[in-house]
Amino acid sequence: MHNKIKMNSVLGKRILSLIRKGDYAHPGEEDAIDLVFRDISKNQNRLLLDVGCGLGGTVKYLEDKGYGKVTGIDLNTEGIEYARTKYPELDLIAGSVYDIEKISQKKYDLIYHFCSFYSFPDQLGALSAIRKVAHTGTELIIFDYARNGTYPIKVSQIPNPLDLDEIENMLESSNWKLSKIEDISDYYLSEYAKFIDKIQAAKEDIISISNEQTHQDVRDAYLDIYNAYKNKILKAVIIYAKAI
Repeated sequence: MHNKIKMNSVLGKRILSLIRKGDYAHPGEEDAIDLVFRDISKNQNRLLLDVGCGLGGTVKYLEDKGYGKVTGIDLNTEGIEYARTKYPELDLIAGSVYDIEKISQKKYDLIYHFCSFYSFPDQLGALSAIRKVAHTGTELIIFDYARNGTYPIKVSQIPNPLDLDEIENMLESSNWKLSKIEDISDYYLSEYAKFIDKIQAAKEDIISISNEQTHQDVRDAYLDIYNAYKNKILKAVIIYAKAI
């Protein structure tokens, strides 16, 4: 039995970059970033923290658009080295979000996650850790997968989807105040339908850096996620909160 690829590995993220034609690991790519930041003003002096920055595409995009100076942190050292080589001008940190206060001496004005929060085994610990590098009033944005009610989640690649019944309590316990939760499940469903077609179109490119079995594994993984949305097992949300 072969080992299936983990999409949050460096190879997985490189494959996602090929499919999405940019260093993004979230559905919707640049359109999704614009959706999330549509009500956020541009400010060159703002300090942002990208938690789980992957290969650096979102950091680069937001800096180029003038939202501020972005620091990216990701646990995967190999992925950070890739991003540093491709984007030497960016501020990128290899390390755990749980250690952010020890690693970074900055206080951030806006902290965001694009499809990274689901991967944290201790989500309350992650919220508490980033609060230590936030000012009072710092904005927090989480763009991610969520459970649809209490339905048991068994979706490959999505180990810890958000529990919307618990998120407000988790935020308050770590000194964040929930502003709003925006349900974008229909958006995710649409984007994943398009993405499955893109996986097929990128078949030869994927095989060139891996093999045919990996291409099939990637397609199966995202069909699994697509079906979870179609069958209303998963939801997708944007959570906005502020540090208190």
